Amino acid sequence: RFLDDAAIEEDGAERAGRRLLEELPLAARLSIHLAGWVPVFLCALIVLGWPAAASELAQGFGQIFRFFYDRAYPGMALAGLSSELSQGHWDRAAAVVALKMMAINLLPLPFFAGGEILEEIASALFRRTLRWPSQLVSVSFFVYLAALFIFARLFWKALTDLPQ
Repeated sequence: RFLDDAAIEEDGAERAGRRLLEELPLAARLSIHLAGWVPVFLCALIVLGWPAAASELAQGFGQIFRFFYDRAYPGMALAGLSSELSQGHWDRAAAVVALKMMAINLLPLPFFAGGEILEEIASALFRRTLRWPSQLVSVSFFVYLAALFIFARLFWKALTDLPQ
């Protein structure tokens, strides 16, 4: 994706044996964007089992938004995590946190894997390469940074309010 026409012409001999991302089949392009999360999900699946891992991932999408509108939720989420850790289930706690991070990364925002997957599917449907407009990428990135700052603030407050 980072090669321009001049680089392709200069690198023609080396490029002859490999294909650009846009030339790969849709399944291959999607698997590239999901490749980092497949091992995470498989590890969580081993630790938690199928129903719990699938449930934690599905709940992760709703919890992203619930974290911002329910003032008591950050404390409840941390209390649940603290309970797992106090019982010595660090593997379960790590699996739950990893699945929540996976849910965040699969959001359909331009700079996440979910946004890349959405681009690939749209490109396949319209049979031409489609990319997010650069202004949308910039604006959504700064909105994400603001949300991350609010999340960190709420998380810190909930962390300091936990009983010792």
